[in-house]
Amino acid sequence: MMSDPNPGSNIPQSSQSNIPQSSQSNIPQPSQSNIPQSSLRCAVQPRRPRILLGVCGCTDAAKFSLLCHFFRRWASIEVIMTRASIPFMEVSQTPPSHHLEWADVFVIAPLSANTLAKIAQGISDNSLTEVVRGWDRNKPFYDAPAIDPVTWNNPLTRQ
Repeated sequence: MMSDPNPGSNIPQSSQSNIPQSSQSNIPQPSQSNIPQSSLRCAVQPRRPRILLGVCGCTDAAKFSLLCHFFRRWASIEVIMTRASIPFMEVSQTPPSHHLEWADVFVIAPLSANTLAKIAQGISDNSLTEVVRGWDRNKPFYDAPAIDPVTWNNPLTRQ
């Protein structure tokens, strides 16, 4: 004789109602869960912003590592640089196309007058200016020019 996987199904309905109420309350109901509500919460960490930091070769590039340190506190960062900034940095390069897909925000700090002129003219002769040219204009883009006031106020810079 095969045993029924659900032994309660062999008990007639009338005899099930004879079970005392106190013993019925100890039987877990299918709709109730034995897992505490506090452990049902899912601890999902929001994704950190991805910031692409660009650096140009100028005297302010010496402070770039400090800028990286501050951004790393609250964001994931990657760095792209011009060849002139390499003496100030010790960072490995990745392909420009990777940065375009990866980053949420693009920050160039410091931005030299030379690189500003290249960006304004659409010249992309290095990795940094290639990324600027291919950057999605719907994503945030910030720059921090490291240009002295005389150069900044020059009419050629404004053009």
